[in-house]
Amino acid sequence: MNTPNTKPNLKNPRGIKITLTNESLDKTQKWITQIIGDQRGVKIRPQEIVNWIIQKHSDTLSESEINQYCDKNIDQIEVAQWALNELKTALRRGEKLSLRDLILGAEDVLPPGRNAKSTENVLASEK
Repeated sequence: MNTPNTKPNLKNPRGIKITLTNESLDKTQKWITQIIGDQRGVKIRPQEIVNWIIQKHSDTLSESEINQYCDKNIDQIEVAQWALNELKTALRRGEKLSLRDLILGAEDVLPPGRNAKSTENVLASEK
């Protein structure tokens, strides 16, 4: 069961609203305080800080950043349920598909946001 990749509507003139966690908001407020310092009459909104940080970052994430994100945010139960559904679907179609082939196999059968290399890293880290 492959789900189509959905992209946010980047043509929305109002932009995309993002909710920050309390931890991220606290950090943003500390940065604002640091930037403002002793200057009077200066107002900086959290979204300006977030936009500035994003704009100064390169357009691509490093392999390390991708792995850190996946390690923290990819739900292993969700991946396992996706894999089970894929295996059941392949079985109903009369195809032979092993779990190993599914997880380490072709890019087009992995769930959105996963690739064989990052999956190998997750599997290796669990050993």
